[in-house]
Amino acid sequence: MKQTTAQAILLPVATVALLGLNLSARATTLIVGNPSAGGNLYPFITYTGEYQLDYANSLFTTGPITITSIGFASAVGSIPGLTDNGTIDDTFNLSLAPTTANPDSLSTTFVNNETTPLTQVFTGTESATLLGTDTMDFIIPITPFTFDPSTGDNLLMDIYITNDSYTVNTQHKNGSFYSSPAFAMSATPSIGRVYTPTVGSPGVEADNEGLVTQFGFTPAATPEPSPLVALTAAFAMTLGLLLYKKKRAT
Repeated sequence: MKQTTAQAILLPVATVALLGLNLSARATTLIVGNPSAGGNLYPFITYTGEYQLDYANSLFTTGPITITSIGFASAVGSIPGLTDNGTIDDTFNLSLAPTTANPDSLSTTFVNNETTPLTQVFTGTESATLLGTDTMDFIIPITPFTFDPSTGDNLLMDIYITNDSYTVNTQHKNGSFYSSPAFAMSATPSIGRVYTPTVGSPGVEADNEGLVTQFGFTPAATPEPSPLVALTAAFAMTLGLLLYKKKRAT
């Protein structure tokens, strides 16, 4: 069937317009840290108050990202071959911000690590079943937050627990010690934390380890031709091609 002039124009115009849309921003995940430091209850089990994590920009090898969820892994049990599992039900606020504070030299004064204002990305209650297998089983959906590691800033996470509740489904006794569900920790200079070592204690400690963390994200938008620009360019190219063919035919 002979192609009409309108079809000859519209087909490439539509094709280029579609190519002008950002179709590459697909959701994916980035896990930082590895479960090399056992498990820790804080901050989601037997903890209330403020808790900070600082992630070095070098961990974000993906370039600028828009974070859409944050996940933590429940740790393998402290007794080899056995798992501890249970459920948690926590009410908390979670905020993010770029920071010039370094993970290996955090201040024990929380506000001193907040070198730019915090952006609250979650507030409410989240529940989860912790399997105790080093898998990401506590996923927190958040208001999208864009972080660009190329600025040289690190990423600060500030968590404030107002209420925590947990249930142990399976635990094991090791001598006089009962194990319980906990969160996988990573010992690395690239992640630091600040926390209150004892609930209700005025003391605050900072050290070079932190929770193994999963960031759900999409690549941050980069400047690309808008659909309107793409349509205009496609129309101009097609019109030029038609005029060229007409000139050759005469």
